[in-house]
Amino acid sequence: MANVIDPIMDFINNGPVVFVYLFLFFGAFTRAQTTYWIGRYMGKFIMTRGRPDGGWRLRLYKRIHAPSTEHAIEVLQRRGWPLIPLSFLTVGFQTLVQLSAGLIRMRWPRYTPAMIPGALAWALIYTTIGWAVWSAAIGAVAGSPIVVVGAIALLVVFFVWRARRGNRAVIAAISKDDGAGDSTGSQSEDMSGGETTKPGDIEEAGEAVTLGGDSGRDSDETHPQVAIDAIRDAR
Repeated sequence: MANVIDPIMDFINNGPVVFVYLFLFFGAFTRAQTTYWIGRYMGKFIMTRGRPDGGWRLRLYKRIHAPSTEHAIEVLQRRGWPLIPLSFLTVGFQTLVQLSAGLIRMRWPRYTPAMIPGALAWALIYTTIGWAVWSAAIGAVAGSPIVVVGAIALLVVFFVWRARRGNRAVIAAISKDDGAGDSTGSQSEDMSGGETTKPGDIEEAGEAVTLGGDSGRDSDETHPQVAIDAIRDAR
């Protein structure tokens, strides 16, 4: 094993910076993707078959139901996808977040763009200052009350801005729908000679549209909360 590790470490320490950076990025990308897909596999396995009988699946099952993993799932649910790239700046919690993203069945097209910046940052840290220096810097910053208060203030401003932006988008969508509904209602009234539509007809039409939409949905996609509830119930 040392015959394999030693050349790799020598390449990381003495190789060209660009190639070392690409090598580390590829390693971080591959590890994160593997962890994510293991989470998705285990989430589906637990939902369909429950507790494994033994082997590596049982070991993963116990890891999934550990308090640390459940905490990571809860934090990821509250904070959303921004937690994924930020987790690459930590040790230990990084793996739990990638696993949790798979367990809650976060869609791959959404997970991967969020993961790539984290992998880039992780590779940059290892290529330049190294993880030991990074950890020492974080420890020094965390020991300063002014910096901690400033970081908290920035986080509060970010989440307030994000919430207001979401509210504006919802209000704009509702206004647009109301305008479209008024226009459609006027056109329908003109075409039908003034006849009005009964509320029961609208409900029946809504049910038909919903059933038609569900039939085209990918059967492999499961609502995150359904997956989480199934994993917790399988204890």
